Amino acid sequence: AGDDRLVKVWNTLTGEAIVTMKGHSGEVHSVSFSPDGRSIASASGDKTMRVWDVASGEILSEKKKSHSVRSLVFSPDSKRLASIASSVDNDKDGVVSLYDTAGRTLGDLKGHRGRVTGVAFSPTGRWLASTGVDSTVRVWDVSSRQELLTLKGHSGPVTCVAICSDHRRGARPGCLVASASEDKTVRVWKLEEGSLVAGSTATASSETDQTTSEKPVSAPAGPRKPVVTLSGHDAAISSVSFHPDGRRLASASDDNSVKIWDVSAG
Repeated sequence: AGDDRLVKVWNTLTGEAIVTMKGHSGEVHSVSFSPDGRSIASASGDKTMRVWDVASGEILSEKKKSHSVRSLVFSPDSKRLASIASSVDNDKDGVVSLYDTAGRTLGDLKGHRGRVTGVAFSPTGRWLASTGVDSTVRVWDVSSRQELLTLKGHSGPVTCVAICSDHRRGARPGCLVASASEDKTVRVWKLEEGSLVAGSTATASSETDQTTSEKPVSAPAGPRKPVVTLSGHDAAISSVSFHPDGRRLASASDDNSVKIWDVSAG
């Protein structure tokens, strides 16, 4: 993806492009592989989102937007997409939009004050986390589109978010959410099973936190702090990603460094 308006699939062993997808009339801002590996979604400055067949390079669907899309991600079942706007000067500022892969609108998640900067689905696809320039991480129920939890604690805009299942030894079932910020820190939060019900909005912070659930089976649990706050970068952090085992975390910063963190002891 890039200024040439093309989407390319590369062989990581040979470095050769094996499929080139043509059709966008503007810069391609973001691409996302579907978890089943069959499709690629792309977002462009031409105000369209497209879903492509990986094998043939053909367009499967196209969604025309009133605004440019900054980023988009597939749900774990490869059936839905979540997108965020790239501009701060339109009515989609502060909104996460949901679609199916045929381009049909499923609804919007509204709550952030100012631009949304990142979005990630939970491993089951039931919940979604979003980050914003309002310095918050918000957790949503995808089906009802209700905000379940607001995580507060960062002292600057939150730039991105990642979620993975919690595979740490002895950990209770649930997910880990990593949020990175311009405050130069990464905070790791635990979303624990049985601690949040849809329709019950809670607020959490680094001082007084509450956990959330992949299974809405009980009332919010008692207060707790983030699992860990990772400090060490000298500038804003722009990207964060979990290792599949959930015990390590990579962060990339404007200080020109990438750091690998051990979160297993948190």
